[in-house]
Amino acid sequence: MANNDVENITAIATLGLGEAGTAITTGLAEVWRKDHPARRILSVDIGLGDNLRGAAINERARKIGVEIEGSYTSKLADAGAVFCVVTGVEARNAALAAREVLKPGTLFFDVNTLTGPQTAAIAEEMYKAGIDYVDFAAMGGFSPSGHKVPFVLSGPAAERAAAFLKPFGFNVTVMSDRAGDASAVKIIRSVMVKGFEALSVECLVAAHRAGLVDEVLA
Repeated sequence: MANNDVENITAIATLGLGEAGTAITTGLAEVWRKDHPARRILSVDIGLGDNLRGAAINERARKIGVEIEGSYTSKLADAGAVFCVVTGVEARNAALAAREVLKPGTLFFDVNTLTGPQTAAIAEEMYKAGIDYVDFAAMGGFSPSGHKVPFVLSGPAAERAAAFLKPFGFNVTVMSDRAGDASAVKIIRSVMVKGFEALSVECLVAAHRAGLVDEVLA
């Protein structure tokens, strides 16, 4: 496959320039592109043409110093690695749109929050085009950690992907060679974490109504 040598990747694309996409793109610009003027980063966000969101997206791209496109153009063909950071609802659409122009062997990091079966299904679609799909699950918030948030990877290309990312400060752990495993762990873990959060809120609401917040917290 093309692009097998990760050291020779000279262009990266990020799909989606929201909170997570901005954190990853900023990290790549500061670390991967640093001192390498020949390396390029292209961001794609279909919200660029939106009257409300477009200006903000364009400004983010300007501050980071990356090219920005509002559609999946042929420019994506130059990318040796792609980070898909859209929404769960748009994850499959974004992957298939990018697949039309990506070259075989391109690393495709799916960062979107999906179930294991959803991720596995998208992976199968990408494999048909020879794309090295990587289930790329973030296990923390981007606001405090940026691109250094812990990631868990799974899929046949996970080891290759980890080898590419580690030198640039990404905190990555390979779980398995089966796409869907990393996403499944994230979803199952979220049930517990968000359950604790919900119980905490209910506890404090009850304490407030009883006038005993300080006592309960103590």
